Amino acid sequence: MVTLFFLLVYLFFPYVVDSKKDDASLYNLYIPRLSPYKGPDKPAILWKFRQEGREMTLPLTGPDGTVYIGSFIEEGEYLRNERGTEEYVRHFSDSKLIALEKNGSVKWSFPVEGEVNPVVFTNEGIILITVWQSESKIGKIYALDAEGRKKWEFSLPSEDGNFLIEVTKDGTIYCSSSESPNLYALNLDGKIKWEYEITPYRIDSFSVGPHGRIYIAGSEASNNEKQCWKLFALNARGDLVWTLKGEGSIPCKAAINYDGIIYFATYFPGSEEGEIYAVSRVGQILWRAQIGGFADFILPGPDGTVFTGIRQISTLFAISPGGSIKWKYATDGRRVMDPVVLGNGRMYFGTQDIWLHALNTDGQKIWVFEEPEERRICCPVVDKRGVIYFSCGSFTEGLNGRLYSLNPNGKIKWKFEVDGFCYGVPIIAQDGRIYLTVDSDNNVSTLYAIGEE
Repeated sequence: MVTLFFLLVYLFFPYVVDSKKDDASLYNLYIPRLSPYKGPDKPAILWKFRQEGREMTLPLTGPDGTVYIGSFIEEGEYLRNERGTEEYVRHFSDSKLIALEKNGSVKWSFPVEGEVNPVVFTNEGIILITVWQSESKIGKIYALDAEGRKKWEFSLPSEDGNFLIEVTKDGTIYCSSSESPNLYALNLDGKIKWEYEITPYRIDSFSVGPHGRIYIAGSEASNNEKQCWKLFALNARGDLVWTLKGEGSIPCKAAINYDGIIYFATYFPGSEEGEIYAVSRVGQILWRAQIGGFADFILPGPDGTVFTGIRQISTLFAISPGGSIKWKYATDGRRVMDPVVLGNGRMYFGTQDIWLHALNTDGQKIWVFEEPEERRICCPVVDKRGVIYFSCGSFTEGLNGRLYSLNPNGKIKWKFEVDGFCYGVPIIAQDGRIYLTVDSDNNVSTLYAIGEE
């Protein structure tokens, strides 16, 4: 089973391309949904790396073609917690980060204790990995060099193993974990640059914008059980610049456009009320738009239009730069997921089912692709030619997963069957190879390397 942390990041992280992009955050997307590389035209399996009786993460590819995966044994049991209720506790053993050569052979491995995930590279060639120790509720960030030697480690509390990490162009590593009150800024040597605490709030997410500004979304439950949110704006030195506060929660990560405008959603639990805020760099509210529910994502487009998907009403909203609703696109009760918005006025998104939608950014449908055997479609990736790639899987016994390639007109370029269930984002490497993690019914995890025939 592909680990939950990566599924959350990959499945619910939208992507937009714009030639003006000059963001301070270098690695705020763990996998580019719009690839600068070209995928294969005639696919063939180059090699497979199998792990029996083990879980395997989605891969991370390095600049030299090395492929990194996390591998571990996972078991679980129901235990009674301090509140007297039962909860499922996961246990991890024989965990390691594995580095693979381009031919699929093992280059080296790095043993750890806990659930391991490769996260990101820095410009200096350091690979950052996260490790969660479920029993102690401790998270660790390790920095390794290209040969798998540990440079440093950093520990922080983590209730559920969901880490929040961004690396900026100046080499600062910002990190926290969900439900923690602390944001840490680390230097590349792992030393704390500064730390900021938002108690009594807990961090739901944070975003790094132009000019080094950091925006933390926090939430708390007050004595009368009415939840409140608070947005904190910090400068690059960790000093508080301004805050905003209101009732409800901030359900998804704030987005920042190229002018430094911050967009974030609020939601009132137990109701059908939700809003999108646009806020200037100095903390002035520019507009608020009613959206009627829980926002799964916020995505500013190249022309200033803001896109958001509302869970309860299964609708994609487009909001004008002035805050008015431009258009809505309903998906017949299906959840709108992680769009890719291109600079040519197109967007692609799945709906957690068997359909992939292509729209113009004016809301007009171009085409809808339907998986004929009702496999569930995962998030699309678009290569530099505009070719679309996505994996899909099914819980139906005996129905294997598939990797599809579609031309921009929605017609199948090729399809490729894999032995098991795949529901992760395919990764296009610099040499055009596609890497895909697959789980099979016989408790085997396999990494596929797919290239030209």
